[in-house]
Amino acid sequence: MPRNPEAGHVGQRMRAWNLFGLALALALIAGLGGLLTHHSYVREDASQRAALLTQTRMLAQVLNAGRIASLHMDIRDLDLPDYLRLKEQLSLARSTNPTCRFLYLLGKRGTDVVILVDSEPPESKDYSPPGQVFTEVPDSIRAVFDTKKEIVVGPVRDRWGLWISAVVPIVVPESGEVLALFGMDMNAKEWQTHISAHAAPSALASLLLASIIISFFIHSRRSAQAIESLAASRAALAASEEKTLSVLRVAPVGIGVYTRGGIIDANDALCAMTGYTRDEFVNQSARFLYVSDEEYKRVEREGARQMDEHGTSTVEAHWKRKNGTTMEVVLNATPLDRHDWYKGVTFTAIDITERKRVQRGLQERVVALTQPGDDTTSLQLSDLFNLQDLQRISDAFGAATGVASLITEPDGTPLTQPSNFCHLCKNIIRTTEKGLANCKLSDALIGRVNPTGPTVQRCLSVGLSNAGASISVGGKHLANWLIGQTRDESVDEQKLLLYADEIGADREEFREALAEVPTMSSERFQKVADVLFLFAHELSLKAYQNVQQARFITERERAAVEKEKLEAQLRQAQKMEAVGQLAGGIAHDFNNLLQVILGHLEFARSAAGAEGRSTEGLVEASEAAARAADLTKQLLAFSRRQLIQPVDLDLNELIRGLLNMVRRCIGEHIELCFTPCKLLKAVHVDRGQIEQVLMNLCVNARDAMPHGGKLTITTENVVLDAEFCREHLWAQEGNYVQLTVADTGYGMDEETRAQIFEPFFTTKEVGKGTGLGLATIYGIVKQHEGLIQVSSLPGEGAAFSVYIPSIERETESLDAPASTEVSAGGHETILVAEDEEAVRTLVARMLESAGYSVLVASDGEEAIRVFDEHNGSIDLALLDVIMPRMSGRDVMERIRSQRPTMHFLFSSGYSENAIATDFVVEKGLHVIMKPYRKADLLRAVREVLDAFSETGT
Repeated sequence: MPRNPEAGHVGQRMRAWNLFGLALALALIAGLGGLLTHHSYVREDASQRAALLTQTRMLAQVLNAGRIASLHMDIRDLDLPDYLRLKEQLSLARSTNPTCRFLYLLGKRGTDVVILVDSEPPESKDYSPPGQVFTEVPDSIRAVFDTKKEIVVGPVRDRWGLWISAVVPIVVPESGEVLALFGMDMNAKEWQTHISAHAAPSALASLLLASIIISFFIHSRRSAQAIESLAASRAALAASEEKTLSVLRVAPVGIGVYTRGGIIDANDALCAMTGYTRDEFVNQSARFLYVSDEEYKRVEREGARQMDEHGTSTVEAHWKRKNGTTMEVVLNATPLDRHDWYKGVTFTAIDITERKRVQRGLQERVVALTQPGDDTTSLQLSDLFNLQDLQRISDAFGAATGVASLITEPDGTPLTQPSNFCHLCKNIIRTTEKGLANCKLSDALIGRVNPTGPTVQRCLSVGLSNAGASISVGGKHLANWLIGQTRDESVDEQKLLLYADEIGADREEFREALAEVPTMSSERFQKVADVLFLFAHELSLKAYQNVQQARFITERERAAVEKEKLEAQLRQAQKMEAVGQLAGGIAHDFNNLLQVILGHLEFARSAAGAEGRSTEGLVEASEAAARAADLTKQLLAFSRRQLIQPVDLDLNELIRGLLNMVRRCIGEHIELCFTPCKLLKAVHVDRGQIEQVLMNLCVNARDAMPHGGKLTITTENVVLDAEFCREHLWAQEGNYVQLTVADTGYGMDEETRAQIFEPFFTTKEVGKGTGLGLATIYGIVKQHEGLIQVSSLPGEGAAFSVYIPSIERETESLDAPASTEVSAGGHETILVAEDEEAVRTLVARMLESAGYSVLVASDGEEAIRVFDEHNGSIDLALLDVIMPRMSGRDVMERIRSQRPTMHFLFSSGYSENAIATDFVVEKGLHVIMKPYRKADLLRAVREVLDAFSETGT
């Protein structure tokens, strides 16, 4: 049958489109994989540079600037003790850091940068003598002399190789001059290999994803004409997958692939790291690698979170090897599908057990070093030095001088292994019980503290020459450095052999071992002991420098943390103060408006009679205005602009008087418990405001326990000392009475706790709260110079603690409220000074309706003029506390200078400032707070006038 040309062309076009789609998909995957790999590479490179700079900075901090300043910057330095000491320090630091390749100090001589000291021994091909000009120095490093900024540069190639270099300036604190540059070099090839291994998972994930898409494309092209080619495609796919897996298997870091069904592959490095074979990994859940279910769930949870947010994850974990030992690893994972990482994850595992061990050792030493400056009782030598380093020093000293060397604790217990010990002491005397006891006692005596020089004497055992010097810091004897096990010809050999019998050693073996003991004249041994003393003194000095440096760094970090906390508190306080000023200003203007509204509503109700719909409307309007007045009082309390009238009170007595009201308020479904403190100190407070604080806290506690619970009120005397205030930055030193209201309700999270004292913030439903309750409490407590603190966790209730300054005076008893019955009015003349015209007109109308004669003034100066014109006829001055031109206080003082017996009544919308209003309370004057009703005004006026007539003044 002839072929259909049209069908052939269609098939070709479809295959072409399929190939185009595949190429486009692979290009996208390659691009995204490259971006992800580049991102991982850049992020790890930045992390490694930061770590290198930190290491370099820490090493630079222990170098003595005085030694560096003493160098000549030329070949003469070879004979200087300071050069030799710096050389020793750099060599020691280089030998203890396996990742470091080169350490050096650079100086500036004219325009040349020269090498001062390096870490290489003289026989090394990389050694540079002092003063050698560093001709290949990069401009970025040369610039550090001027910028004084730490840098990491590289890779840079010079005659020594390809390097990554970290450079830190050593600055003279007094002058700010750069004395030298301290540098640490890393092998750039090793650096790049490490970073590439870190970025490998991203590249491998892209490769795997590309393989999967290729596989899908191949399998989608099923047709009758492609059956034979399908088999070939499958073979190619298998080869591709095998190639990918072979890359995974030979990678230098542990790599595995994990899916929902378990681990599907693990490379050789992962098997070697854990001890399991590849067959033991396959189809196993990763759970078997973890030390516990909790650790497995933690890593899974944190890894999922990071992959959801960033597409990759880096998590540290504790694994368990096949032999039962534990290891610490850092896991880097990349999902095959970011939207569903359960489909498959490629992960790498790097063993960081040794690195973590070193870090913990450093942290333990820093903790010991950062004890208070006058407390060295807990310090140990191992807190200040690496014992492996001390072992090398001890070994080198013994080998160089021909004596035995040992570093012990003050009681003689060895800290290092014996260095160059002779056969007699090591294998004969110290293997017997009595001989070992005598040796330890001798070690303790020889190593005792002697600030003038080494202790040189015969050992208590066999009588060989021994010497010792102490290692101390801050008056604490940390260790003994002991040398000896030599003899001179003056020692009686027969007497030494008798000691063998005393300790139970074989005499003949003892004799042969004694013959092997090195001989040394007493003069020669004394010189070696003097060198020992200098070395021990240097270690003591270094220990002291380590302590001071660590404490300085810790105090600086602690100060930075405290500064950050104090700045946050300052910002919060400034915000609250700004809101308070706004609230006070609003309340001031609103009070004047409410005063006018309430006053005219009263007149309207009186004119309307007792019944009728119009009266009902007026009553509702009056009640609404009264509620508005209550809101302004809360705003004033928050802004601390409400005039208070404090008295000395017993807080326990005040609370007992409110308990019945609290019980009715919270309901029978909540248990109420009051635990008063015996012998509670008095407080100087405004009784009404403290009652408001207690009631608001109890109402909030009730709302937090809709299904019942327990409300506990407690009081106690507390002292907040300096130490407490250092740990709790919200506190201030002093003696306080603490009132705590605790509930077992919902509790709060940290975000809610941070906002609860802000006005109009509420967690209640719309219409259920104004958001001013806790803001009011905050303002009242602050106005009483007190403190308030809340502790709460979700589901665990809340406890509000109010701290009010305590006093030593006796308290007033809580008498029953005075009678409110007053006379209707009077016939006296009253001077009213008020700057708000509407308020002034209303007050005059209220007083005139009660029979009084009224004179008015719009400010303080006009009040003085009116008084001068009617001096003999004015019986009372009703003055606004704050007025233009002249305050109420100034008006009172001017009038009293002419008429000392004059009485006054003050009115106030809020407390603008302490200077203007505190005198009202301090002098026991009468005050009425806006907004007030007509009855309140007439009662206050009548009380002042009646007091005037009773005294006859």
